[in-house]
Amino acid sequence: SVGLVLDPWQEWIVREILAERPDGYPAASLALMLMPRQNGKGAVLECLELYWLFVAGLDYVVHSAHLADTAAGHMGRLKGLVEGSYLADVAQVYESNGKERIVYLRTGGTLAFSTRMKGSKRGRSPQRLVLDEALYLTDEQLAAMLPGLAAQSMDAATAPQLVVASSAPLPESAVLHRWRNMALAGGSPGMLHAAWGLDEGADPADRDGWYLANPGLGIRISEEHIATMEFPVLSPEAFAAERLGIVTGADATPSELPAWAACEAADA
Repeated sequence: SVGLVLDPWQEWIVREILAERPDGYPAASLALMLMPRQNGKGAVLECLELYWLFVAGLDYVVHSAHLADTAAGHMGRLKGLVEGSYLADVAQVYESNGKERIVYLRTGGTLAFSTRMKGSKRGRSPQRLVLDEALYLTDEQLAAMLPGLAAQSMDAATAPQLVVASSAPLPESAVLHRWRNMALAGGSPGMLHAAWGLDEGADPADRDGWYLANPGLGIRISEEHIATMEFPVLSPEAFAAERLGIVTGADATPSELPAWAACEAADA
């Protein structure tokens, strides 16, 4: 054991992201995970990355965050999991500036950590690309990173996968809005969209809504904390975005979609 215990919802999304088609390719070539902060997205990414490196034996995995502090914090948690378990004997952690990585000594497989704050570099072709903090992801950064996965796409054993994690998109989150709107319109082949949040107009004082928007509430986040520290202190706009996962600036809403209407009709 590496001391990583997942909540039931985390187990579910990990299984969905790791699912494979009959031909061995990832069932979800693009996995989009959206939810309010501090619910446990990081633990999902940690589990995936440990699996890819030490179990699946992938050659190169990249974890990218918007800010250097976030990337360093994620690496620090993984370092603690690795060094506190049997993996310490088969892994090497490198913390030199700009070259932060964990290497599986038996295969040479590498989990590298990078930041997008100052732009993204073109480089080695990964099998898995994780985009954490995708709120501020730009098309320029995406254009620098995403084509690098193409060199792995002809072989099921190395087939690339893009995993995106974020809180609810803000008005300026152009890339994230585009992906979310695509998912709400029916998605594209190989797209997984898992999102927790409320619709605009939801009652911010409704505690049942708090639980709907936060899968970690009652497990990782206390209801009392939200009631005493967030709801009365944050601005209504900040509470809606950060804790209720309410999306602003989007071009589509679920109520506009034929698929949504069909589900309502089926339940009638």
